[in-house]
Amino acid sequence: REAGLTISMLAKKLNLPEYRLRSFIHKQLGYRNFNAMLHQYRIEDASQMLSELESSAIPVLTIALSVGYQSITPFNNAFKKIKGVTPSEYRKNSR
Repeated sequence: REAGLTISMLAKKLNLPEYRLRSFIHKQLGYRNFNAMLHQYRIEDASQMLSELESSAIPVLTIALSVGYQSITPFNNAFKKIKGVTPSEYRKNSR
């Protein structure tokens, strides 16, 4: 959920060389790259929030910011690519 997170920052936090983290993400976790993994985790968090009844009054932008996106456009693009619908459509359909 950390905005602006990079693979370099994560490698430092985990005390791992960046190349080993890249390899782990690709070979062990099966993601194409760090950004693909990051989008997947963030969109899953956002999906959970969008489907919760108690979060229905929270604007989509607020949810996007809370899961680590810095603006709405990259969030909408990643959400639609992963889920096949926009965040608003997802929220509407999950009720």
